[in-house]
Amino acid sequence: MGFQDNSGDIIFDVILTDEGRKQLAEGSFKVSQFKLADDEINYALFDNTTGSAYQDLQILQTPVFEAFSNNTSNMSSLLVSYTSNTHLYLPVIKLNNISSELTKMHALATFMVCCTQETEGTDNSTAGKYLPYPNAVRADGFIYGVTPTHTNSSMIRVDSGIDNAAEPPTLGPPSQTDGLFEGDYYVEIDNRLGTICDPNGNDAAPLDVDDDNIALYLLEDGVFGGISVNQNTDIDTQSEVIRGRRATSLSFKIRAQSALGQSDFYFTKFGGTTTMTNYANGSQNVRYIDSLIKVTGVTTGYTIDIPVRYVKVY
Repeated sequence: MGFQDNSGDIIFDVILTDEGRKQLAEGSFKVSQFKLADDEINYALFDNTTGSAYQDLQILQTPVFEAFSNNTSNMSSLLVSYTSNTHLYLPVIKLNNISSELTKMHALATFMVCCTQETEGTDNSTAGKYLPYPNAVRADGFIYGVTPTHTNSSMIRVDSGIDNAAEPPTLGPPSQTDGLFEGDYYVEIDNRLGTICDPNGNDAAPLDVDDDNIALYLLEDGVFGGISVNQNTDIDTQSEVIRGRRATSLSFKIRAQSALGQSDFYFTKFGGTTTMTNYANGSQNVRYIDSLIKVTGVTTGYTIDIPVRYVKVY
C-alpha cells in the first residue's frame, strides 16, 4: 500500500477485482454502487487561526491511499450521510469483554480459537496438553472451535449505541428513523481459518466468499436464529461498554475449519510456533495463526477489528 500525491488535481486511482475484470472483458462492467472513507484524514490538522481559505488546506492536501485489491485491507472509516444536522452524538460499535465471564479476552488481548479437541481438552485425553482449564474452572478468552457448544467456550460480543453519558441509557435506545440505531451487522472472516456460528453452535451461512477467501456474513435481528442480535435494554454501568443510549448487542462464536486440525499447512504458511501455559501450569508447544475479524454496522458504517488467534497444541 502506498500514497498518491494530493497536492494538485483530484486523482482517481482504480484497481479492478477479478470479477470486475471479468465483467469488463464481457462488456457488462458498470459501477452501480460505491463507498467512501476518510481513513487517511487527520482532522486535528484543521487550523482556525489562519485565513478562512487556508484553515483546512493541510487536510485537503493530505496524501490519499493508492487503490488496493486486498480485501483484508478494506476501508475502516466509512462516510455516511444523515438527514438531520442537529445530532450532537453519533453511534459507535465497541467490543464488550466485560459483560460476563464468557466474553472476556485472553490475557494476550486476543481471542484464542482452539482448533483441535486435544487443544480444547474435550477428547477425554489424559495427555494433559490442553490449554483451557477443565470442568467448572475456565480460562478467559478461549473459544472452543471444534465444540463451540461447550459451556466453557468464550464468545465474542459487540455493542452499539451512543457512547456518551450526556444521553444516558435510561433515555432508551437511539431513534430507529434517523440512522442512529444499529440493528444489523456485517461480519468478515478469513474463510480458510474459521466460520461464524451463534452462541448455541448453529452455523451461519455467508453471503459471499470473495477471491481473497474472505467470507461476508450478514447477521440480522430475528434472522440468524433470533438470538444473535438482541436489543440492549440493560441500563447497568458495570457490565456495559456503551455509556449512553444502547441499541443492540451481537454475540457469536467461531468454528475452526477442519483443515486446521488435520493439517499444519496454514500454520506453516501464515503462522508460527510459540509456548503457552497449559491447564496444569506447564509449558506447552503451540502452533498459531493471528488474524482479524471485521464487524461493520450496516446502518452506521462503523467498523471495528477484533483480534483472534487460532491455536493448536503439538
